[in-house]
Amino acid sequence: MDLAELVDVQYEPLKPVRNIDDALKNESLVFEELGTNIVQSQVIEYGQMPSGPRELELNLYWSRSSGNPIETFAAIAYPEGNGVTIISNLQGGKSITAEIERSLGIPIKHVPVRHGGGSFGSKFSLVRYLIILAYAAYKFKTPIKWVETRTEHLMASNSSGPERRFRIKAYFDGDGIVKGLDISIWEDAGASRSSGQAFKPPLGILAGPYKIRNLRYNATVVATNKNPPAGAFRCWNAPPHTWALERVMDAIADELNVDRAEVRRRNLIDSFPYEAPYAYYDSGNPKGLLELALSRNDLFSLRDGNTGVGIAVSTDPSTPQGTEGIKLRIRNGKIVVGLGFGGEGQGNEHTAVKLVSQLLDVPMDWVTYEYLPSDESPEAFGPGGSRMAVFTAGAVLGAVEELRARLYNKAVRVLGSNITYERGGTSALVMVGKSVFSSLAMRRSPSHTPRRRRSVGT
Repeated sequence: MDLAELVDVQYEPLKPVRNIDDALKNESLVFEELGTNIVQSQVIEYGQMPSGPRELELNLYWSRSSGNPIETFAAIAYPEGNGVTIISNLQGGKSITAEIERSLGIPIKHVPVRHGGGSFGSKFSLVRYLIILAYAAYKFKTPIKWVETRTEHLMASNSSGPERRFRIKAYFDGDGIVKGLDISIWEDAGASRSSGQAFKPPLGILAGPYKIRNLRYNATVVATNKNPPAGAFRCWNAPPHTWALERVMDAIADELNVDRAEVRRRNLIDSFPYEAPYAYYDSGNPKGLLELALSRNDLFSLRDGNTGVGIAVSTDPSTPQGTEGIKLRIRNGKIVVGLGFGGEGQGNEHTAVKLVSQLLDVPMDWVTYEYLPSDESPEAFGPGGSRMAVFTAGAVLGAVEELRARLYNKAVRVLGSNITYERGGTSALVMVGKSVFSSLAMRRSPSHTPRRRRSVGT
């Protein structure tokens, strides 16, 4: 008999902590060892709150949104050599794999796969499960396969957007010029001890595109019994804050009976560079963008009793810092773009193929892509935070320039130093094809047989 069968576990139900109000009462604690449901708090102040001449207070609520991808978390982990190999639909590429290695202290090889949905952050949180699966596979020397159920995903995937309550007091004059904002927020972090969502982006865009210099930001993060939004999901932080600022502008306009666009004009930053108390704005034209939006009479003409058309002016934090790498190889008559992340249905891999095709001036059917395992991939993070246009395009450009340089050096070794470089046509592929690109050159046209010549093009 298994001794575990003799153990009788009796549970005493506790009152659930359903929302921010329940959490602040501290009648039932999510983490009893903390003695409170408040898990984080911080007050940031710039300038000094004015005492009028006018003021109003808004109480707002941003409701939670949750990821529900077509394909839930899934992984296979098996021991290999002195470490573990993982095949999964993890979002995050090689950079997230490094977290598993740091946690377990063993080599981890991650093989990314194309998966059905899950960008916008929901698949980042798979890393927590992969740490456990890799540990079990390593400890017990056996392969493990795990596929998350839909119920498990909705209950504990760590992939919910922010849930936030605002209390904002705005101080402004008779012209609608905002003199100060006193912002208090309460963030529902679910069953988690922290949430960066309440702090990171808002602290960089406290007043958004508006020239407001007296600011107070009081953030309180509470734990509840919900699925934690400790991971990432669409609307990760900046949109709730922007929405609250825009509600303030609308409320001031309504209070003064002034056009909502006009109140925004009077408060928008109008000279760049602009040094806010909390950040440096190097460039921009928010007033110009507002006028461009207002010129869309085709949209505003849709307003009627059933259709509303509003305006909003926002400042989004810049693309997250980080590194993205790709590998370019020539294999079996193809230029192969190696990516360190799995496809998520957004077409990033096809964008990379298109860029390589254009930059090398070759047909797209000469270029293909592959997902690289972490032990072959350069540093890669993949989609997240609207970063792909900046990071992946830059990586492709750098790799293409390096490939050009290597092909040129190869041509010099084969043909001698008297080489000219010209853009366009098939000359580079034809010429260098003699030693490197022969299959590609032959494919383009039977008349373009590789031969010695003195021009190199891309």
